Amino acid sequence: MMRGTKAILLASASIASFCGSARAQENVASTAATPADDGDIVVTAQRRAQALSDVGMSITAIGGEALAQRNVTQAEDLSKLVAGLSVSDSGFSTPIYTLRGVGINEPSVGSTSSVAIYVDEVPLAYPITTQGAALDLQRIEVLKGPQGTLYGQNSTGGAINYIANKPTDDFAAGVTGTFGRFNRGSLEGFISGPITPTLKARVAARGTLGGGWQRSLTRDDTIGKVKNFVGRAIVEWEPADTFRITFNANGWIDRSDTLVPQLVRVTPTNPALALPNVVNARRPGDNARDTDWEPNTPLDRDDKFWQGSVRAELDVSDEVKLTSITAYSHMNRRQTTDYDGIANALAVQREQFGKIKSLYQEVRLSANFSGVNWVVGVNISDDKTADRILEDIRDSSTVRLLAGLPAHGAGTRVDQKINGWGVFTSIDVPLTDRLNFTGGIRLSEETRKFEGCGTILDAFSAPAYTNLINVFRAGAGLAPVPLLQVGQCFSLYRTAAGQAQDTGGLPLLTPGLAHKELKQDNVPWNLNLNFKPTSRSLIYARVSRGYKSGNFATLGALDPIVYGPVVQEKLTAYELGGRVSISRLLRFEAAIFRYDYINKQLRARIFAPPVGNVSAQDNIPKSKIEGAEFSAVISPVRDLTFSLSGTYIKSKVIKYTGFSVIGSTPEDLSGTPFNFTPKYSLNADLNYSHPVTNTLDAFVGVNVAYRSKTSAVFTPPGSTGLQDFDINKYTLVDGQLGISSPVGKWKAWIWGRNIFNKYYWTNVVKAADVTVRFPGMPATYGVSASMTF
Repeated sequence: MMRGTKAILLASASIASFCGSARAQENVASTAATPADDGDIVVTAQRRAQALSDVGMSITAIGGEALAQRNVTQAEDLSKLVAGLSVSDSGFSTPIYTLRGVGINEPSVGSTSSVAIYVDEVPLAYPITTQGAALDLQRIEVLKGPQGTLYGQNSTGGAINYIANKPTDDFAAGVTGTFGRFNRGSLEGFISGPITPTLKARVAARGTLGGGWQRSLTRDDTIGKVKNFVGRAIVEWEPADTFRITFNANGWIDRSDTLVPQLVRVTPTNPALALPNVVNARRPGDNARDTDWEPNTPLDRDDKFWQGSVRAELDVSDEVKLTSITAYSHMNRRQTTDYDGIANALAVQREQFGKIKSLYQEVRLSANFSGVNWVVGVNISDDKTADRILEDIRDSSTVRLLAGLPAHGAGTRVDQKINGWGVFTSIDVPLTDRLNFTGGIRLSEETRKFEGCGTILDAFSAPAYTNLINVFRAGAGLAPVPLLQVGQCFSLYRTAAGQAQDTGGLPLLTPGLAHKELKQDNVPWNLNLNFKPTSRSLIYARVSRGYKSGNFATLGALDPIVYGPVVQEKLTAYELGGRVSISRLLRFEAAIFRYDYINKQLRARIFAPPVGNVSAQDNIPKSKIEGAEFSAVISPVRDLTFSLSGTYIKSKVIKYTGFSVIGSTPEDLSGTPFNFTPKYSLNADLNYSHPVTNTLDAFVGVNVAYRSKTSAVFTPPGSTGLQDFDINKYTLVDGQLGISSPVGKWKAWIWGRNIFNKYYWTNVVKAADVTVRFPGMPATYGVSASMTF
C-alpha cells in the first residue's frame, strides 16, 4: 500500500513543479472569509460550505488578503489575530499551540499537538511540520473547542484549518516583494490558470533571506539569519461534471539560524563544581537582541519537508458525494541549538536529527436528503518518527564529575511507530424552520511502539558512564560491563520496583534499549442544538468530548522510567454561544464555556538520582477550565472596519501531586493555574481605506494584541521561587500605511511590527545549571509591494 501510494504522489508531483521565487498575496479565486453585502461569511468547518451564521461553534475566520496585508507568514503571527490562541517557541523549532488554555509544552519531533492543524483537510499531525502552511491562502479558520468527530484525535483544544487558493478558470499571476529591518527580504508569487479545458493549475512559492538580529554580550557577533523557501503546486483535473481530482505537492526548506534564548539565572546543580565564568555570566537587560552563545558554533538548521496529496471527489448522485484523500508527508530535521544563553557549553545540542514519515488515508460519503446533511467515513494513519540528539553540557556542574570522572554530556535515541484508525459519522437535522440538531461520533484507536535510550556522546564521556553503571552493578553483586562505545545505550533500570512499574523489557541494571507500547481507543462525540431567531442570528448550545493521544517523549535518561508514556487526555466541553449580523454594519458573537479535563498532559519534572530534578512527561488526573469570549466587527461605512475580540480563561488543577520545576520533593499542586494560559487576551484591529483620486486609493491599518501575565510552568498559589518562569503581560502594536489601485491590481505599503519595541518573551525553560527565556522579535519595519496580472 505504501509503495503504491508513493507512486501516485510522485506522479502528481511531476505534473506541476514549484516555481522559482514567486508568490502573491492577492486572492483571486475567492472572498470566502470576507463579508459579503449581506454580512455573511462562508466557512467549511463541518466539511461543507456553510454560512458562518449557521454553524454552532466558536470560529474565527480570517481572509487571505487580510493575512497578506499583515505579513502573516508563520503560526506565531496568528496569535495577534485570534483571541485565546497562544503560539510559543519551544526553543527546538517546534511551536507550542495553546487554544483556550488547552495545549502541551512538548517539543519532541514525534509529539502531536492538542490543536489539530490541517491544510485543505490534509493533516499536519506534528507541529514541527506546520511551518510552511501560511502560503498563498484563501483564508484561515480557527475552530475552538474539541473537534474530534470530523477532525480526528488530538483535537482537545480545537483545529486550525488553512485553506489554500485554488487554480482559477482564467489566467492570473501575481508577485509580492518585501524588505525590512535586519536586511530581511522576501519574494513571493503565484501563477494560475487553465492548461486544457479539463485541467487547471496553480503554483505558488516564497523565498525569505535576512541577516542576524540577536547579538553577543561578550564579542562582536550576531546570529539569527533567515534563509527559507516554501512552495505549493495544485493541479485540478475534472474529466467529467461528476468527477474531480486535485493533486497537491508542497514543501519547504529552512536553513535559518536557531533562536538563542536569554539568560535569566544561574543555579548550579553542584555549586562546588560550577565554573566562575558561568556563575558570573552577563545577563541581558530589557532588550530582546542581547544574549550569548558558544563561539565558533554554527547554530543553523537544515530542515526539509515535503508532502503530496491526492483528493478525488465523485458525485454519485445529486444528493450523494464520495470523497477520498490520500497524503504522504516526509520531513528531515538536522540542526544545532545553544539554549543556555551563555558563551559556554552548558546546554548545546550539537546535533538534533529528526525524521517523520506519515501516510494518511480518508474516505467519506456525504449526503443531503431533504435538508438533512449526513457524513460517514473512515481514516487510517501510518507514521514513523525518529529523534537523535547529541547534547554537550561539559561546562555544567551536572556532569563535570559523574561517578568521580568527567564527562561532556549525553546523547538520546528515540524511535516511534504510530498506527491509528477511526470511523466517524456526523448528521445535521432541521427540526423546525428555526431549530436544528447536529451530532457526531467517532471510534478511534491508536498504537504507539517506542524504543529509546540515553547514548554515549563521545569517547571522552564513555568512562564516566561506564563507571557509574558499574557502581550500581557492584552494589547488586553483578559483574562490571565493558567500556561503553560511542552511540551505545547507557540507560538501565536501577530498581526492581522501577522496572516492574515501567515494563520496558530491559533487564535490571543492564544498559540497553527500552521497548514500550501504548495502545488506547476512544470515542469523541459532539451534540449541538442550534436556534435561529432571525436569518442572520444564531443561538447554540454545544456539548462535546475530545481526546489527545498518548505520547512518549524524547529524553536522554539514565533510568528509562522517565520514558513512561503519558496516556491520552480527555476533555468534555460545555458551551453556550450566539452570533448576530446586521448587514455589513455589525457582526457580534459571544460564548461561555467550561472544560472538564481528565489526564491533562504536561511536560513535568520528576526526581531521578543521581542527576536530581529532571524533565519528564506526566498526566494531571483532574482539572478544569472556565471562560468566556466575544468578538465584534463594526463597519459603519464600506471603507472602515473595526474588529475587537477578547477571551477570559480561568484554569485550575483540581487533583495532582508532583514536582515543581525547582523542587526535590513531591507537593500538592491542586489549585494551580495552567501554564501558557493568560487569563485575559484582547485583540483590536482597525482598517480604513479611501479614494484619494479616481486612480488611487489610500489605506491605513492598526492591530493591537494584549496578553495578560502567565507562567511557563505550573505555579501554585502562594508559591515562592518560581518568579523566573513568569511570562509577563505585554501589548504588541502593528501597523500598515499604503496606497493601491482602486481595483487592487497593485498595492504598496509601509509596515511596522511591534512598533513600540515592547520587550516580551513567550517561553521560559530550565536547562542544566541555567534558566533561560525565549524572546519575541523587537520592533521591525519595512516596505512591501504587490502586483497582480
